[in-house]
Amino acid sequence: APEPVAESTSRPLLTAVPSYSDATLEAPAQLETARLETAEPDDELTPQLVESTRPPRILIQRMQLVSAGLGVTTSVSLTWLGDSFVGESSAAATPSSVHRSVAVPTLRALEEVVGSAARFELEQLEINQLGPDRAVVVVVAMLTRVGSERLTGVSVVREDVRQAVIRATLDALNRRLESLLHPA
Repeated sequence: APEPVAESTSRPLLTAVPSYSDATLEAPAQLETARLETAEPDDELTPQLVESTRPPRILIQRMQLVSAGLGVTTSVSLTWLGDSFVGESSAAATPSSVHRSVAVPTLRALEEVVGSAARFELEQLEINQLGPDRAVVVVVAMLTRVGSERLTGVSVVREDVRQAVIRATLDALNRRLESLLHPA
């Protein structure tokens, strides 16, 4: 019986590029190497290296929450390329308002980072149970000259829900921020 013939002479197989976990938001820009393997017709794998430069990430510097009377004032400081950017917000002292008062100054600080390239608005914030863990889910509207887009971010709550709110907010925008910070 004749042996079957493959219709495709090569199939790219990509291996995952290492990424930084939420615990290492402070990771410096570095050259990462991903391994790209292609399957040859005789199924021998020939490795080829593909290099990509990851742009520097926006880092969480500090979050300050001051409770006074019936309200809270929140300040979130982010750093990018050695510069500090601060956003502030005030809200009522209810649990959901406190969480929103952490996300909103994060967005204001991000607006400072990108200048007039974009505006951000918090559409929704929820804390959900996912198996044994809790996770913060945020939906952010991003408005640019091109139009608007709704983006979603998620972060597992480790110790402090407020830190998870900041990480989820950054998660929603990280990939889009790269294009705003480094236009092609």
